[in-house]
Amino acid sequence: MKKLIIIISLFLAINSINPVLEAQSPKPRAGFTITVTAENAGEGWIYISRRQNGSMADIDSAKITVFPIVLKGKQDVPEMLYLRVTGSNSLVPVFTENSEITVSTDFEDPSLTKVSGSSAHKEYDSYLEGLKTVTSDKEAILKDWKAAQKDGDKEKLSALEIKYDQLDSVENAYNRNYVLSHSSSFVTPYIIRRSMFYTLELADLKKLYSSLNSAVLQSVYALDLKDKIAVLEKVDIGQKFTDIVMPDVNDNTIKLSDFTGKGVILVDFWASWCGPCRRENPNVVKIYNEFHDKGFDIVGVSFDTDGKSWKEAIEKDGLVWHQMSDLKGWNSKAAELYGVASIPHTMLIGKDGTILAKNLRGEELKAKLEEILK
Repeated sequence: MKKLIIIISLFLAINSINPVLEAQSPKPRAGFTITVTAENAGEGWIYISRRQNGSMADIDSAKITVFPIVLKGKQDVPEMLYLRVTGSNSLVPVFTENSEITVSTDFEDPSLTKVSGSSAHKEYDSYLEGLKTVTSDKEAILKDWKAAQKDGDKEKLSALEIKYDQLDSVENAYNRNYVLSHSSSFVTPYIIRRSMFYTLELADLKKLYSSLNSAVLQSVYALDLKDKIAVLEKVDIGQKFTDIVMPDVNDNTIKLSDFTGKGVILVDFWASWCGPCRRENPNVVKIYNEFHDKGFDIVGVSFDTDGKSWKEAIEKDGLVWHQMSDLKGWNSKAAELYGVASIPHTMLIGKDGTILAKNLRGEELKAKLEEILK
């Protein structure tokens, strides 16, 4: 009943949002100015930056003296930029367009941020308002989950995980409805890329992308989605695998193709720091032991950055199969080749090199192997 009420309230919230950035591209302006007033900013520098290739690229900066401080730049289309200061990990998001924008914030509590002068950010705030109940409930569950984990209360942990998954479903429904009803908004491709991409199947991703207005397709997030779709199409189920070439644990160069063609291969994308990956490893070991002599093998592809942690996890979890990693984390070549955006992620390759399935785990993986190797 509570879940139904939340869903209804979220959908009502969506319908109450007036799309601000509709149909047409924003009128050309000389650029943007962001006038910032901030608490707890320290005595270093303040920057306005964009996310670029896994790091922050600075657009403008200023020495922190007396607020307000003005930062400037130019946007081809609206984009989420971030205010940050020296010595702090806090990022203050500002959906920026070429206009005069005013920001009031606190770098110790960015949730206190208030932005005016950007119609894009106003719409983004409205989107977040519709998720307020879900976000609050998720934060409460995470707090309780950490306490239950500390106490070793497995029954409570399981119950909390079920509740969290239910809230995930509500949030996914809200996002999907928002995206489909705001196809002319520059906020929409940002939502798809940042909040939905990790849970969407290729067919759903292509459907949402095709629903976007032509002007919105110029968004950096829409252009990125286009590139990601092209990658995922190349490695979709039914396609031939793309080779991966990387060092193994002994720093010898190996290739995925070294192990294909002899049987069924599971490519397991994981990392030592990935909790869900480590929790799944005992199941993978069990399946490996059961089916290895029948023509089943595994190649682990790690998104680690620290070689020692990677090797220790392999030994501790008893992963006796082939392992490779370029130790570049999310900048791994494998992530680029296969469009992997979250882990654990698996891919099953047939003897002929065809991708048979993705993200099969536990009983589903076992059933598929029994079908193939019977």
